[in-house]
Amino acid sequence: MYSYLFNVSCIWLISLSVYGIFIHRKVPHTHSRVYLLLTLLAALIIPCIPLHSIPADAYNNAAISPLLFDKATHIQQLPAVTQSGSLYASGVLTTIYVAGVLISFMHIAVDSMKIWHLYKNGKRHTSNGWTIIETNIAHTPFSFSHLLFVRDISDYDTNEWGMLLIHEREHQKRKHLWDILLIQLLGILLWFHPLVYVYRYYIRLLHEYQADAAATDTNIWYSAFLIQQLMLTPAPRISLALGSSSVKSRLTMLHSSYKKSPIRVFLTIPLLLLFTLCFAADKDGIPIKNGNVCKYKGNTIKFQPPQLPDSYMRRDEKTGRLVRTPIGWPTPPVRINEDSIYNSIHTKELVPSSATQRSNGVIAYLINNGNNTFSQLPDGDYSFILTSIVTDAHGLLVYFENHGIILIGKGTFPGAEAYKATINKMLVAAPAFTPAYLNGIAVAALVEHPNLFAGATTEKDFTVHNHKITWAITQ
Repeated sequence: MYSYLFNVSCIWLISLSVYGIFIHRKVPHTHSRVYLLLTLLAALIIPCIPLHSIPADAYNNAAISPLLFDKATHIQQLPAVTQSGSLYASGVLTTIYVAGVLISFMHIAVDSMKIWHLYKNGKRHTSNGWTIIETNIAHTPFSFSHLLFVRDISDYDTNEWGMLLIHEREHQKRKHLWDILLIQLLGILLWFHPLVYVYRYYIRLLHEYQADAAATDTNIWYSAFLIQQLMLTPAPRISLALGSSSVKSRLTMLHSSYKKSPIRVFLTIPLLLLFTLCFAADKDGIPIKNGNVCKYKGNTIKFQPPQLPDSYMRRDEKTGRLVRTPIGWPTPPVRINEDSIYNSIHTKELVPSSATQRSNGVIAYLINNGNNTFSQLPDGDYSFILTSIVTDAHGLLVYFENHGIILIGKGTFPGAEAYKATINKMLVAAPAFTPAYLNGIAVAALVEHPNLFAGATTEKDFTVHNHKITWAITQ
């Protein structure tokens, strides 16, 4: 999630910078509106777009040493993870976020109730497709869909009333209300994000530019009429008001000439392509470690640093000389987005994820969904070599290391790499399992499997005989 928000923020920041430098007041208002709405939504979608990048073999841990460790030795290398402040901090952040959403929603609800109150208690009549509500309350005139709210029609002479109707009709004609509802929804869900409010400012300003342009074409006194609205009470935020947004900027736009360069809006195309290449999600299903960190599926996963010593001396059988041989210490994942990744070895209270279960866990998922593929293997006993499998607090597989499939007693076999690629694809598409729980709270945890650690004693996962698969559930 943190990685997703970072990518969204980068796209919005770059898009708004480009807008301010190359597009604002330099292209027709319609094109500017398209640009803002397109980049606003693209930033939310692009980080979710899967891109194929590095081949499946690229992520393999090449540092696995020929020096084997037994399972107990590997387990001892896991960090002792105990319940700490991470769960508390996560809970506090969740509480703050939910509180912010509720407060933002309440603001919109209050505005909606104001509109309803004005509608219910006002004097209503229809004219030229509008339902006009005279509220008898001093406020700037505003519209909401086909509803037009004013204090009293008698406040306006024929000329002013005509300008007001043209202005609000332009809002209705161009469906500006849909933009407002969209940006208000984002304001509720992403209330903490400052760039949402920058987008809201620019989009509402463009709405007024478009409506002002329509009204100004018919009356030279429109600017003076617009200034008068500054003295009135602002309208609800979810409405379209004559006196909303920056009146100074609107007056500047009304009295300035600008060169319409619609070609500038085509900056959007290469910009979106660049965003896709830079910020799209890497969803080959291949989690790729970069040192002790891996960013995968919107998460940042950190690993235990390698231990010392990192090598040992052994005598070469052929030359009789002592040679230094690297030790492939295990570096299991220990944190996800700064929260702990738990394991039942050191946290006895942990209730494991259903992904560990034989009947409906990861192994069952692979065998059931890959039955047609794996049944083509030569006869024999097989085992999946999967390490460092992690499920998050939602039960999703957020990290794994797939070392392939082996034929017990013989090791590798022809076509093993193709089967390994198949397993990668299946793990990427794996459904959500029941998450692990610690003291009643869903947490990220390691999935424990007999072959979880490279070099451990290999246990059989399934048997192929005459192109039929049998395993613990079917035997």
